Amino acid sequence: MLKRQNAAVLVTESILDCLAGDVLCGPTFTLCALNGIGNVGKLPEYLTRLHARIVYLALDNDPEPDKGPKAQQEAIALVTRLGMHVVEVRVHHQAGVKDLHKLLLQTRTRISPFHLTKSGI
Repeated sequence: MLKRQNAAVLVTESILDCLAGDVLCGPTFTLCALNGIGNVGKLPEYLTRLHARIVYLALDNDPEPDKGPKAQQEAIALVTRLGMHVVEVRVHHQAGVKDLHKLLLQTRTRISPFHLTKSGI
């Protein structure tokens, strides 16, 4: 985790994806890397320590429905139960790449948090 004041939190599966999100969006978010989807269940512990109100969730675009999509839905449910607003980041899905790191390698175009909100839920 890399806390930035009272910023919204960007949650990714890896540190590399968090850093890619930082490059793509600028130093806008508090960063939280799960180090794998197996750690989705630890989100409440992490997020309550950060006192976040908005969480941008950017888990990997995995083709297997029992991996990324299942973990994404579990994470959305956990964060919502905490009373936080969830934005499901899908820009990497829309670009047809696995994660934010691959998106960064594909494009160097800056993405505004507003665009992330419009592209997600």
